[in-house]
Amino acid sequence: MSRSAAALAQTGLRCVFAESVRDSENVAGPMSPEGLARSETPRFSPRLRDQGMQRINELFTTWHGAKQGRISVFPAAALAETASPELLQAIRAFAEKHDLGYTIHLSQSRAEVDFMVRHHGVRPPAFLAKHGFLGPRLFAAHCRYVDNADIALLGKSGTIISHQAAMAANRGVIPPIAALRAAGCPIANGTDNNTNDLFEVMRVALLTERISRNDPNPGLRPQPEDMLEDATLGGARAVRQAKLLGSLEVGKKADLIVLDTQRAHLVPAGRIVSAWIHNGQPSDIESTMVDGQFIMRNRKVLTMDEDSIIAEADKVGRRIWRQVQAAGPVAVPGRSRQQ
Repeated sequence: MSRSAAALAQTGLRCVFAESVRDSENVAGPMSPEGLARSETPRFSPRLRDQGMQRINELFTTWHGAKQGRISVFPAAALAETASPELLQAIRAFAEKHDLGYTIHLSQSRAEVDFMVRHHGVRPPAFLAKHGFLGPRLFAAHCRYVDNADIALLGKSGTIISHQAAMAANRGVIPPIAALRAAGCPIANGTDNNTNDLFEVMRVALLTERISRNDPNPGLRPQPEDMLEDATLGGARAVRQAKLLGSLEVGKKADLIVLDTQRAHLVPAGRIVSAWIHNGQPSDIESTMVDGQFIMRNRKVLTMDEDSIIAEADKVGRRIWRQVQAAGPVAVPGRSRQQ
């Protein structure tokens, strides 16, 4: 994280840097079916743990509160399957000492759940609860494979769920968000991996939660306004800045977007939020302001050389893909043809 921090800070974006730590010597993670099949009892390293906590402290000391408060720092345990009880306790203690949130990837695969049951005797949320890691400072990413007991633990503790709906859909599973919400978990929408379009995230979150609810009168809950709140106030709560961010109110930071409502796919619109969530596209955003400063205006990014970044990303991507192809044919799952 420290290698990227300076470049990210110069973008003008509001950022929360999270240095992710693991202290397992023999568990790679994220857990896969292949990794589960050859897994052994986890071994944990005090040296790795101390090094990780030192990286967190250095990142915090250097960047927390920088750029007029735009930059925050959270500690993070990478994964339940790669974290010792001692690491979990150290992460939470650091967060409480400095009044921060903290985060972890949780219950994101069946293999992870099976690994934790096999080697720790409990499912991932129960492992975290046993070692004092759940709570209202924690926002847990994913929570795709949780049962009723898991949901009860998460809800009782007030753990925030970061819901990457589009990424989950790509993986072929959707977390039981309605049940988590009903149990008392605040929900925050999030992007992940190759699903970085927040319009898509909100839209997928809306549709999949409606399907999963199985209401007597389907399609009424949640509403587009609920998804917007999960993406704005929900995100602000997750990063412990709800008093400053997440809504347009006197006294809050001027973090906002300017939306071009006169687009073919947004008119006519009786409720612009509904039209926006159902049909919106990133190109609808005309300008973006963070902390009262435009970082994009009239669709031109002001703080970065967008064209050169795209060109460099394309160059790097093509180089990596050539290396992948040179290693042998790429089999696409579910298709007989090789790419």
